[in-house]
Amino acid sequence: MPRAEEFPLDPEAREALLHAGAECTFVWSARSGWPLGVTMSYLWARERFWLIAAPDAPRVEAVRRDPRVSVVVRGPARSVTAKGRCTPRSDAGARSWVYAAFAARQAELFPALVDAEAFASRLGRLERMILEVAPERWITYDGTQASLR
Repeated sequence: MPRAEEFPLDPEAREALLHAGAECTFVWSARSGWPLGVTMSYLWARERFWLIAAPDAPRVEAVRRDPRVSVVVRGPARSVTAKGRCTPRSDAGARSWVYAAFAARQAELFPALVDAEAFASRLGRLERMILEVAPERWITYDGTQASLR
C-alpha cells in the first residue's frame, strides 16, 4: 500500500484543495490525553484555518489547555493534514472580518441555505469563539499519483 509521503500534493494543489473544501476534521487532545475530532465548517484565509465554535464548547477549553491540534481536509483522492497551534480569539479585530468572511464562504458553498449577511449578524449576536489554527507542518496525499492497477 502506498504511503502518503510517497505521493505529496504540490503547493498549488494543496492551496486549491484548502480553498475548495467545505468541511474539515478538527482534532484536539482531551484532558485524558485521548485525541478527539469533529467535522466542522472552516475558512482558509491569510494562511490560517478559521473555525467557529460556541465559547463554552469543550474543544475551546481543550485548546486553551493544549493548543496543539490537527486539521484534516479531504477531497476526491486527495487529503491535507495540517499540524499546528490553535488560538481562541474573541477580539473585535478578528470578529470584524472573520464572521463576515466565514458567512460569505458558507453562502458561496450553500447558496440555497445560507444568507451571508444574516449569518454574519447571527454569529455576532451569539458572540461565537473564533479558533485560529496556524499550520506548522503539512502532511499531504495525492491519490491521483498512486496507481492501484
